[in-house]
Amino acid sequence: MYMAPPIFKSNDELPWDRFTAYFSRLLRSESGDFTRRHQRTVALGSAVKITDAGSDTIRVPVEVRGGTREYAVAYLHIRHLADKLDRARLQSLVEEAVRVADAHPTTPPRIPGDVVLTYP
Repeated sequence: MYMAPPIFKSNDELPWDRFTAYFSRLLRSESGDFTRRHQRTVALGSAVKITDAGSDTIRVPVEVRGGTREYAVAYLHIRHLADKLDRARLQSLVEEAVRVADAHPTTPPRIPGDVVLTYP
């Protein structure tokens, strides 16, 4: 994945890039057993910005990919990304995302939006 050099990034993009790079790395590491058992991966999907009264939320699907069908098993809602990431919180979110994916290795959940993980 190509990422523009930091000199071309806005102040909003740099924390987001740090967040997604770190979260994706944790997700790959934590979901290794899932990948070996099911020949599928758990990954972040495409982010969408949702404007609420007072602030914005970034909504990102946590997806099961590979095979004939790819689908969201949960959604990650992110507000107020700081310069410093809460690594313990991110680790717990990744563990929860993999647990949810483990319950749906071949078929989507009945209600994909039922599980919402929030950061911070």
